[in-house]
Amino acid sequence: MEHANKDLMCLKYALKRGDPVPRFHYEMKTFNIVQCFTELNDNDCELTIVRGINYSCSNPKDVDTYVRFEFPFPSENSPKDRTVTVKDTNNPEYNQTFMLSINRKARSLARVFKRYAVKCEVMAKGGFFHSDHCLGIAQVKLAPLESKCFVHDSFDLMDGRKANGGKLEVKIRIREPLLARQVEQIKEKWVVIDQYVIK
Repeated sequence: MEHANKDLMCLKYALKRGDPVPRFHYEMKTFNIVQCFTELNDNDCELTIVRGINYSCSNPKDVDTYVRFEFPFPSENSPKDRTVTVKDTNNPEYNQTFMLSINRKARSLARVFKRYAVKCEVMAKGGFFHSDHCLGIAQVKLAPLESKCFVHDSFDLMDGRKANGGKLEVKIRIREPLLARQVEQIKEKWVVIDQYVIK
């Protein structure tokens, strides 16, 4: 990287002087990048309910919805919460983030993440004399977080095993994967300066 910065400075200087373009060639460089969200603490789990996509309902332009969720850890006292209500659309933008606590030292954590999911119920407001009703449930599996620190996807709304129509977009972030570091290999095309040509 230091060599690249030196080349960049020399190139800028040559351009100022009006020198010809230097001789160069391209090289493919490979880097190993460790994925980690350093702004999160070890025991943080950040859940974001992003948006609903094309909910199936009889009143798509008038429906008022919210999402309530249940996080499976700790299993004896599962955290529960809900988003604000978004009115008059079956494509609501919730964009609400919840910070949950996990204990990486707990033996049960890996087992819970392997077997269970975050249960997200999409609820429609019932209005006068009618209770709120469920449009469908999205199950966000936690198993990918064994080897990744980030899950971001759209999940089908289900009624048991039957798809109800519509999806829920959800993001989950933890500082580092539970079992091993997430190392990704990236390839970049670099310009390598061979020789500067001076007037």
